[in-house]
Amino acid sequence: MINTGKLSGLTIFITGASRGIGKAIALKAAKDGANIVIAAKTAEPHPKLPGTIYSAAKEVEDAGGRSSWGSKCFSLDTLDALLSFQVITLKSYLSVILTPYT
Repeated sequence: MINTGKLSGLTIFITGASRGIGKAIALKAAKDGANIVIAAKTAEPHPKLPGTIYSAAKEVEDAGGRSSWGSKCFSLDTLDALLSFQVITLKSYLSVILTPYT
């Protein structure tokens, strides 16, 4: 896919981003210039499924995500804390929230 830069400066929060469609969206958006904040439940490696929140955060950063922060996200309280942290740390508001898997 062509990276157009149209997402440059946008901040995108993606749940379920440790693997699958959520991770694919995060990587594409990072390559296109977006700030990516990811959340997922997978903290420990699964014997049959690749990817954890930590490995996904590293891949997003390696793909060009200017800001990436991974968090285990199990509840709405965790999600609320993560969103508050993101706004304070990045000094930006969310542009998009994606929940391809919840």
